[in-house]
Amino acid sequence: MELSAYIITWQIFWLLAAALSFYAMSNKCDKRLKSYSVISNLSFIVHYFMLSNGIVWAIMNILWLFKSYFWIKQNKYIAIILIICYITLGIYFYNGFLFIIPVFAGIISTIGLFYFHWVSTRLFIMLDSTIWLFYNYWVFSIGWVIQEVWLLFILGYNIYMHWNEIKKINT
Repeated sequence: MELSAYIITWQIFWLLAAALSFYAMSNKCDKRLKSYSVISNLSFIVHYFMLSNGIVWAIMNILWLFKSYFWIKQNKYIAIILIICYITLGIYFYNGFLFIIPVFAGIISTIGLFYFHWVSTRLFIMLDSTIWLFYNYWVFSIGWVIQEVWLLFILGYNIYMHWNEIKKINT
């Protein structure tokens, strides 16, 4: 495959994954959030495997895929195993202080996904996105910075709308 076609292909997988991620986070329904997160992560995995230096991030997304699958199944005991996997991968692939940030973000999102529901889950995802935003800023990944800002906006708007609906019901 010609190099430019190859680059366009892996960028298409990134755009598809980002669009699915935006759609997943904009849903009020936890079930749709879960299922679209799985599909989004599959696209991110393909994107990272196509990158020559993306194997570590592909492995992290495979872990996120397992996390999403077991989140759908509501198996809370798996959360402990996933946290241990994040820590183990962090130790194995340790390449300086910056690599601790994605591991910490993975642990935060695991706790939020498995032990909380609706607004609380989304608040943990917002914390996770904020951590990723700072990481991506430090490594000068503009595309990911833009994605995290959009995710934070979508999640914040979704939570705001949910709280307004609750206020209307209570009044």
